[in-house]
Order: sequence, then C-alpha cells, then structure tokens
Amino acid sequence: ALLGTERPLGVDIAYRSPDNWKLIPWFDALFKDPEFYRAYMAALERVTQRKFLDDFFEEYGQELEDNRSFLHRDYPLFRFTPEEILYENQEYVRNTLQEERLLFPHYNSHRSTAGQIHLDVVNAQYFPVEILGATLGDTLELPLAEPAEIIQASITFLHKGVQGVKIAVPPGLQWTDDLAAGLQLRCRILGSSRIVTDPVEHQAIVDDELLRKRWPGQTSGLAGFDFLQVDSQARRILIRPGNHHIVCDLVFPEGYRVLAGRGTTIDLTHGAGIFSYSPLEFIGSAQAPILIYSSDGSGQGLTVVAADRMSYLRHVRFDHLPDPSDATWDLPAVVTFDRSPVEFDHCFWGNNGKGSSLLRISRGRFAVRHSVFQNAGATALSGELSIGKLEDCQFLNSGKEALRFDGCRVDLEQIQINGAKQGIVVVDKSSVFGWKLEVRRTDLAVVATDLSKVLLNTVAVSESEVAYVAVQKKGDHGPAIMEIENAAELTGRKVKTPFVVSPGSRLIVNDRFIEIKKNMPEELTHLLQ
Repeated sequence: ALLGTERPLGVDIAYRSPDNWKLIPWFDALFKDPEFYRAYMAALERVTQRKFLDDFFEEYGQELEDNRSFLHRDYPLFRFTPEEILYENQEYVRNTLQEERLLFPHYNSHRSTAGQIHLDVVNAQYFPVEILGATLGDTLELPLAEPAEIIQASITFLHKGVQGVKIAVPPGLQWTDDLAAGLQLRCRILGSSRIVTDPVEHQAIVDDELLRKRWPGQTSGLAGFDFLQVDSQARRILIRPGNHHIVCDLVFPEGYRVLAGRGTTIDLTHGAGIFSYSPLEFIGSAQAPILIYSSDGSGQGLTVVAADRMSYLRHVRFDHLPDPSDATWDLPAVVTFDRSPVEFDHCFWGNNGKGSSLLRISRGRFAVRHSVFQNAGATALSGELSIGKLEDCQFLNSGKEALRFDGCRVDLEQIQINGAKQGIVVVDKSSVFGWKLEVRRTDLAVVATDLSKVLLNTVAVSESEVAYVAVQKKGDHGPAIMEIENAAELTGRKVKTPFVVSPGSRLIVNDRFIEIKKNMPEELTHLLQ
C-alpha cells in the first residue's frame, strides 16, 4: 500500500478517464507545458538519427547477444531481432518529423489591411507548429504582428481547426491583395530545429465571423417565408411541398433539422440563396425529385456551415444555379458543405454557366452515391481537408476538373468521367483509392501532385492527351505516388502521351515502374496550370 493509505497500490494507480475525473492526468499536464514539449521534441530529433541506434548497438551489442543466447536455450524457435524493429520504428518517426509541409495557410483578403496581413492557418499534421514569420518573394522577410504564434496539432483528420495569424507589413511596402501570391510562411514543429517554408494559398477559408454578420441565422428571419412550418419544441423546420419563389436570402438557424419532401420546387431569383447552420433532410423520389433552380440565373445556391449532425439529400436536383457572387463568400460553389457531414444519393448537379464547383466539401465527411454531375462551368466536385466516398457517379462535360481533392482521403468506386480538362486531380497530401474507373475525353486523365498518393485498380483511359501524371508541381512541396493495377492497355485508345512522372515521384502501372522524365514536354506543361 502507499504511505498514508490503506488502499492497495493497484487501486491508486488505476487509469481514470479525464471525462469523469476532476484532475488533469499527469501525461496531459506534461504535454501542455510548452517548455516540456520543446525539450521532448529536441530529444525525439536526437533519438531518430540513425547514428543514435548505431552507437547503442555498438556499445551494448555483446550484452544483447549474450542475453539472446540465454533466450534461445529455452525458446529455440523464437526469433528475437530487436535491431530490425527499432530501426523501422526510428525511420517511421523520423519521416513523420520531416514532413515536407506542416501548414495550410490561406490569405484572408477581408481582414487584411495596409499595415497587417491576416492568414487563416490549418495544421496539416499531428504536432503543434510554431510560426516564425513570413517571406515575400525570395528575400523580403516579414515579422509577426503579435508574439510567436503556435498552431495547435491536428488531433483527428476531420477536426482541423482554423487559427488566425497576423503578419506585419514593414514600412515602405504598399500592400495589395495581388502580393499574396508570393507570400510564404516560415514555421517549424514546436521544439524542432528544422524550419519549413509553406506557401500561402490565395483561396480563402470560410470566415465564420463575417458569415455571421452577413447571415445572422435567427428564427425571426423565417417569418417572411409562409411555406415554412417551424416547430420550436421539436427543433424542426419543414419546407411544405409546392412551388416556392424566393427573392431574398433564406437563412436557417442552428439547432434545428430542416426537412423537405417530394413535390418541392424552389426557384431562387434576385440573388437569393439558401444558407443553413442546421443539418438538412431533403428526401425526394425518382418520380418527384426536389428541384432547386434559378429562373433568372442569379440564384446563389445552397450553403451549409458548421451543422453538427449528418445531412441527407436524396433525389434532389440542382439545376441552372450560378456560383455565389457575394463578396463575403470567397469559395464559391453551387452547393457547399463546410464542416457539415453529408450524404447524397441519386442527386443531380448541372448547368452552372462559367462558375466554379458544382459541389464543394470542406473539412467534413461525405458520401455521394448514384449521382450525376453535368455541364460544370469549371470543377464538378471539389473536396478540401475531408474524408469521403463516391460510388456509381457520372461526371459529364466538366469545364475544368471533374474531381479535385485537396488534403483529402477519398474512396472512388465505379466512376465514369466523360469530358474534362483534367479528370481526377489529387493534390497536397491527399490519399485516393479507386476501383472500376473510366476516364474519357480529357487533357489529363489522372493527376497526383505534391505529396499525394493515388492507388487505383481496374482503370480505363481513352481519348486523352495524357493518361497518368505523377509530379511534384510546387517546388517547396514533395513528390507524388501513383500505383495502378489492372489498367487497360492504352494502345489504340487515342492516348497521345501515356505517362508523365517527375524526379522523386513514383508511378507504377501493372507492376511496371515507369521511367522518370527529367523534363516534361513543353506542350504538356500548360495543362498542369
């Protein structure tokens, strides 16, 4: 027993869940201390150097061999080789500490001023990251406007919080939004000696504060829509069946469930859109799908932000809806789900003119099944920092990409792409796994860039300039990996260039390593822009 208590030792040292214990576990308390964390990471860097294990086995090798002989006498069939395991573990940790990219910084034009640059930053991995400053171009260093920022670790794949970072504009520099294209963020894992430079994306992340000002999300705002039935006690909002003409923004507040059923048609005109902080349950039928469209070509589509529960949309058509043009909304799409899990089944998106995405998923979990994307002005479906699955879907005549994934993990099954500049584009540390894919009439059929991994089985590419591309597109990123099994032969399928692979990247097709092209043909370079 412990001194001063009659309770057995085992009781006192038993694990207590932090959820039901009033004290902070010692493990959590230690790792919440920045100074301890810095020391821990410095030690971790030291022990992950190969020389550390080399020296260890050189010093204790004979002692290890003697003890291994004792074990062998009693357990002759047991193979004890700690060297192999320890070196493998060491390499794994070392590679984790040497990620090519640590952060996804995004430029926020709405919050930036002449004297201060505002960035919205997402951590891309499992360690907290310390911001050291920024650079503009190759030489100009920009200091932090506030004390050293620490970007918290990404605990789970889907819960990547956004933190704001402010960069000071030095005297004499006249800041404009155009300069953001040359901005880079200098950072390192907290306690690490290795400094990484991450490029700043010009495309912004959804700004919650600005959205709340633009769309307050109060139940009082629903009074002007007579086709809504609001049940405050059951926390439910019902869109009654019928033809509804909306001429001003319809905003659903948080904490409800928004329902719509068969025979519901919504016409968005005069720049009106539907915006929701609550999950949706739009369930139509094959004979009577729910239709959301814009008769005057000005409707702003459907946007769902920070809905805490799963949304379900079945037999819903989004037709002739342009992309949102409101200045507050920097990531336009006909349908946008941001931090809002969603499942689509038997849905249709199409005919959005010269806009951007038909469907955009950001920082959420999603599934799209038995659906069609047709005549996208630019991208048909784009995902960012999300996990999802697409099954039995068609992508017809996309103006730019049919599928684009940024920092995502996605499964593809039975996908048909017919007509696009780029068929499947996988960038920025994404992982895509696919089975039974058909890609026709593209400039680039399947593309993996910048630390992404693409593993496909049973793929047919035809009528395309280039079939498979694995390259490092951005100089400050890393190579890509693409492996394809059971790929259809390209001979006779009207494919001009079968493969493009850059140094460092890996492309394997039907168990054959594809030779690296040191220089991409000039006529193909513009296709990757």
